[in-house]
Amino acid sequence: MKKLKLILAVALIVITCSVLLIGCTPSKPNDYMTKWNESKNKSVTTIETMDKVVKEESEGVYKEVAGTTTIETTYISSGNILMAKRIEIINEKDKNGKDAKTDDIVPTAAMIYELTKDGSKYNIYSYNLVWEKESETSDKIVKKGKWLAKQDSKENVEANDNQYIYLKYMIDTISKKNTETAETFADKFTKGKGGVYTSNAKTENGYTETYKIKSGELLYEQINDDEEVVGALRYDLNDKATLSSGAKDALTKFLETKEGKISKIEEVKGSTVYTITIDGKDYKLNNKVTGYTLIEDAEVGDTVSVWLKKGFFGGYSIKEFLAFA
Repeated sequence: MKKLKLILAVALIVITCSVLLIGCTPSKPNDYMTKWNESKNKSVTTIETMDKVVKEESEGVYKEVAGTTTIETTYISSGNILMAKRIEIINEKDKNGKDAKTDDIVPTAAMIYELTKDGSKYNIYSYNLVWEKESETSDKIVKKGKWLAKQDSKENVEANDNQYIYLKYMIDTISKKNTETAETFADKFTKGKGGVYTSNAKTENGYTETYKIKSGELLYEQINDDEEVVGALRYDLNDKATLSSGAKDALTKFLETKEGKISKIEEVKGSTVYTITIDGKDYKLNNKVTGYTLIEDAEVGDTVSVWLKKGFFGGYSIKEFLAFA
């Protein structure tokens, strides 16, 4: 009885995979490419490796050391989100010329376009490494990741935002290439050892192309006559984009950023306090507010931009001074 149940369970899994086309990885690259095109949560990653490590020791000051750097740029299409993200995988050799036992993985940049629920706007998030003060009370300058966010109309983004246009182009180009390759795959590629499919003819650049499915992903490589990988792509047909808390906080900050005018400057207990009038209401900006030192040369009547953050119990207060408008 147990054996019969097991056979029925396996049969059910096979039928489910065949019908839903979800969660089951195709065994052939051409089927994988077709399924990738149909997936609502997918990504493709470009892979580039360099035989060196370039370190930014301080802002604008670089040093090259021995080791390897692999740059992976991933383009994701997931529901109402288009995303590009880049990481560097660094293996720096020690003083004896030996590779490090573990790699350093550093997220260096990201760009996210999230279509709002009503379809009229995009929430736009960007992540980069920047040099800035370690904290508001410290003079030490360090390199750290920072999220910024804004909103723009769907019409303007899709017509004029070059980063969005390029991101969309990458996803569409890969989809088109997949369709073309899948249609003639059986005639142009031969299966070999380890499930590697190799092209029967070289590319115009003289490279041999290979495809291999491993761990649920499809790996494409271009190989030169010296058996070196000169180009690579990695496909994932179940890669759902998610927004980090840092990205969400950056959007909240953007939506709560307001312009106002300095209506009063006074000394309170040995410290300067600025009154900012926004939409007819007054808010205090003192030395406990982030960015306070940036407003030191302000005068009454200056227009400024501040983060007017909503409090836990309602009401608003100035969370951060941003800039002179």
